[in-house]
Order: sequence, then structure tokens, then C-alpha cells
Amino acid sequence: LAVRSKADHEFATWATELFDSTLRTLILATGGGLLLWHLVATTNWPTTTGPAVFAISAIIALASASALWLLPRQRLLAQCTWLLGLTAAITLAVTLFRFPELAFFYVLLPTIAMVTIGWPGGIIAEGVVGALVWWLLSGPSTFRLSGPYALAIIVGGAFTGLLGWAITHVLLEMMQWSVSNYEQTRQQLEFARDRQMELKQIQEDLTQANRELARLSERLKAAHQAAEEARQAKEQFVANVSHELRTPLNM
Repeated sequence: LAVRSKADHEFATWATELFDSTLRTLILATGGGLLLWHLVATTNWPTTTGPAVFAISAIIALASASALWLLPRQRLLAQCTWLLGLTAAITLAVTLFRFPELAFFYVLLPTIAMVTIGWPGGIIAEGVVGALVWWLLSGPSTFRLSGPYALAIIVGGAFTGLLGWAITHVLLEMMQWSVSNYEQTRQQLEFARDRQMELKQIQEDLTQANRELARLSERLKAAHQAAEEARQAKEQFVANVSHELRTPLNM
């Protein structure tokens, strides 16, 4: 996107707006899912999950609110804030609930980073996931992550990161195609508008020419009528002169 923005500013603007809208939708969807999970957990298991759920909800809510506030001002900082909030919430859930299976939520981080930030963010997110998995491997035995789980999380993170890159690449290509079609359509519309203006000018010229022709036709008709009247007057004059001359000549 940074490279293409130098060549096509309009495409970069549209793509940035699309990614901002995608990030905003992801944040709101995460907040909605968190609220639903929070209600279910605090209602069904208030004694066992209550404090932990409140702590995790507070982290995600704070990260989401901060990201939404920073998004129009500092896009990269908003993306990093939200990803760090998700990472902290997942880590806190693993350590508080002592369920290693919750670490599989780490798989989503490279995908989100790849879609919202790009391939550098995806690589960094995969590195953070690897570091957290290694930390969980060496954690206490009560919630220590097993080797197969760790391998599955790392491989799954890499796979989802590639999937996020593919989705972003396809999205950019589709947007590029849409922008190209839009530019072609706009050029055709401008060309059609210019042709329409030319046709309108030609129509006005034809109308003016028709008016001139009508005016000339009226003048020609008037001249023809005057000529006809002159011819009739001449014939009448000749007849009168002939009659006047014939009488004395006959006498």
C-alpha cells in the first residue's frame, strides 16, 4: 500500500479507508463477542470466573476504546494498541483460568496483524506468539503448555498469517481492479460529456442556421412576390401602351 500510494494516491486513500473500516468492524465484533461471553460467564459461573472475567473484559474494553479513539489520529498506534490488548487478554486468561487450550487464541493474532498492518506486522505477531508459547512451555506444571499444543499453535499462527496475507492481497487486487474500472468509466463519461457538449453546440449551430435559412427564405419569397408584381405591372403597362398606340395607328 505504501508503494502504490506514490503511484496512485486515490487508490491508497480508498484502500486506507477500507482497512480502517475493517479494523473498526473487527474491534466492534470483538467487543460484542466479549460482552456476550462476559454475560454468560458471570451469569453461569459467578464464583469461579467472575474476577477473572472482569479483568479480561477490562483489558479488552480499554484496548478497544483506545484503538477506536486513536484510529483517526494514529492508525499504526491504534492497530498496535488493539493487538497488544488482545495478546494481554489471552495471556491473562491462560494464566488465570489455567487452561492451556485457551492459548489457541494466539493463532488469531498473526491473521489480524497481517490484515490490519501488513506482512511486517504479521511476522512480528508470529514472533510474539512464538515467544509466548515458549514462555508457557516453561511455565508452572499446573498450566504448562504441552509440546504438541505449542507446535500446533505456532504452525496454526503461521498458516493463519499466510491466510491473512492472501486475503489482503486478493482484497488489494480487487480494489485495484475496481479503481481501474472506475477510472476507465470516468474517462468514458468525460469523453461522452465532451461529445455531448460538442453535439449540443452543433445542435445550436444547426438551429441558428435554420433560423438564417428561414429568414433568407422569407426574403426570397418577398423578392419573388415583388418580382411577380413587377412582371404583372410590366405586362399591364405594355398592354395599355399597345392599346393606346393601336387606336391612332388604325386611324
